Amino acid sequence: MEKHYTEEFLILLVSSFAFCTLGYLLILQAKKSHGGLLRKILYVPSRKSTTGAVLLGGLPLACTVILSYLALLYFEDFREFFLFSERYLIKYWLMGSFFFVVYGHLDDKYELKPIVKLGFQFLGVFIFSFLSSKVVWPDNSTIAFIVLSVWGLGVVNGANLLDGLDTLAIKLFSAIYLTFMALGFFYGNSAVILGSLVSAVPLLAFLYFNKEPAKIHLGEIGGSFLGYSFLLLSAILFNSLKFKYFHFRAMSISLIPLTLPMVELVTSFLRRVYNKKSPFSGDKLHVHYILKNEYNFSATLIADIMSLFYLLTGLSAITITYIIHPLWALIFHIFVVTGVYYSIGKKKWKGLDTIELNPKNILNFMQKRKIHLIDSAAIDNFNITIEPNQRKKSHDEDAA
Repeated sequence: MEKHYTEEFLILLVSSFAFCTLGYLLILQAKKSHGGLLRKILYVPSRKSTTGAVLLGGLPLACTVILSYLALLYFEDFREFFLFSERYLIKYWLMGSFFFVVYGHLDDKYELKPIVKLGFQFLGVFIFSFLSSKVVWPDNSTIAFIVLSVWGLGVVNGANLLDGLDTLAIKLFSAIYLTFMALGFFYGNSAVILGSLVSAVPLLAFLYFNKEPAKIHLGEIGGSFLGYSFLLLSAILFNSLKFKYFHFRAMSISLIPLTLPMVELVTSFLRRVYNKKSPFSGDKLHVHYILKNEYNFSATLIADIMSLFYLLTGLSAITITYIIHPLWALIFHIFVVTGVYYSIGKKKWKGLDTIELNPKNILNFMQKRKIHLIDSAAIDNFNITIEPNQRKKSHDEDAA
């Protein structure tokens, strides 16, 4: 960027940092107040916090990122750094972002049912995927829609699962933005670089309020919204690379930064099904919880280790795209991240009651159980016999 534009962009970044910080100060002020509109809107105590932290940390962050993208979109000096099609992608993304802010605020305040949350997520991702598919790949918009939708819902939910410890989400998401920035520099895409920066700066503002012990948590808005921002950057990157490379080659490159949230989601889903639990149920078997509870690592140390690991593997994958092939780089990234996850969690993930993980068993487990009703007039009498749990009994005998 020219000097004039650099100064304008620095002003934008400083302004977004200050605006986001002001939002967090308002949330803390709402916590201290004893009534009024500010407390009613912004005060949501964290149900899981042991330090008196509050939620809605994602609200100032989301508003700041949205306003920053609007500035990039409509401020004349920045428009030349975006292709005409990229400006449309940002507009479609802004349309879908409304649903994430609304449902995130409602969920933090009232704790919505999983199906309701999924519905809001689907609407936001659907709007962006449907409209953007005709931009990024006009000749095969159906394929583009499927990829954007699957990865969009996956990344949104996977990013949410990574917000489990103080500063963990901040550092992991910063590593993802840095990976996008590296790809932007490597492949000469200024839109990805600028988008990554305006998304990452509010995270830096949040660091002070979320450092251990946290005063504010991101809540549902934060994880989902930032995951949604990854989808935009990935679409922008693909949109520019398709002119230089074969479409599937460009797709492999643009999906590399999304590996971590997707691996987090898939391993969590399969782990719960493996232990015959609902995929939507929560647990303390995420890698970051295992490192904390089994190895007594602090939240700050876990966040540093995981973010550094992911950044290094991401940069390694980018190197492989140049030396070998982008598809092998994506496979490498998925394999390494999944392998590390499995090596840490395998002992804790195996419960007493498990199923063999294959497509048939997974589908059977997810099907609704059929209940047969029997007319009471057809039964003369019945007896109920309570027997001890044979599996538990056998396990106790082995332990003895």
